[in-house]
Amino acid sequence: METTVNCQHFASVIGQPTAIKLLKASINSKRIPNAFLFAGLDGIGKRLVAKCLIQTLLMPAQESVDITELSSNKHPDILWLMPTYQQLDKLLTETDAIAHGINRKTAPVIRISQVRELVEFAATQPIIAPQKVVVIEAAHNLNHQAASALLKTLESPINTLFILLTSRIQEVLPTIVSRCQLIPFRRLSNDDFAQVLTQVGEQQILDNPMLLNMAQGSPGAAITSYQMLQSIPEEVIQQCSSLPSNLRAALSLAKTINHSLEHSQQLWLIDYLQFLWWHSYRRVDLIEKLAQAKDALLKLAQNRLVWEVTLANSLAN
Repeated sequence: METTVNCQHFASVIGQPTAIKLLKASINSKRIPNAFLFAGLDGIGKRLVAKCLIQTLLMPAQESVDITELSSNKHPDILWLMPTYQQLDKLLTETDAIAHGINRKTAPVIRISQVRELVEFAATQPIIAPQKVVVIEAAHNLNHQAASALLKTLESPINTLFILLTSRIQEVLPTIVSRCQLIPFRRLSNDDFAQVLTQVGEQQILDNPMLLNMAQGSPGAAITSYQMLQSIPEEVIQQCSSLPSNLRAALSLAKTINHSLEHSQQLWLIDYLQFLWWHSYRRVDLIEKLAQAKDALLKLAQNRLVWEVTLANSLAN
């Protein structure tokens, strides 16, 4: 590492003093681990802090870098991996799939081919920076083969820093967790939450109590919820606003949801219904059924069947 390190890049981060304190301590003590694991809710700053850390460690203070480009794999010494879909001979991120109009009914994963690319990348010398950096988003989406291959790489110290991001640390292989320095990320306070939304021009979300409750201190989650609410057909939201009155209505709604919504939209809809139905019915059993449905969708169960079972068991009394 450089003898003198500029930590001013972290000044743009709002609401994560503990994470920043731990990172600065590692930097100032010149005891940078082989891997960091950033753990916490989605949308509370993990990706931004990863970019600030990269700037702090790899780029001199005078170098002007567009922080948005750090995750685009345009820098020769930075590899940024995200979960992907297999589309013929190409791997597409969720954003790419949406841009190509590809409707997917399963969650994207990080594949063994991506980790092999990572291993090859890490085995070569850096070109510009003092070391290489690999960032793995949604590390809990590593499939079994990919997780095993990554573990072997983490066990062999090389001139590459790994930064893993996760919102579900309990689903990351424990042996991977044990080889990383854990950096916890917390929910933002109300003031910090409002400051972030205002700063990014999304202050209108502050007027929607339902979305604020769903966000649970995550500005990113609030923005995602707002965008999801706009993207889902209004008739689907209307049909879901009350419990189905009979089995036929339940099966019809399940068919509509499966046909109309992508996997990510269906996962979000479950979160939305948990808040909506609790507000309307105050029934713990409904919340439990929806939680089971989300777990089944995350485990790649057949989407329509999950909705049929959930809605059929949630009929209005």
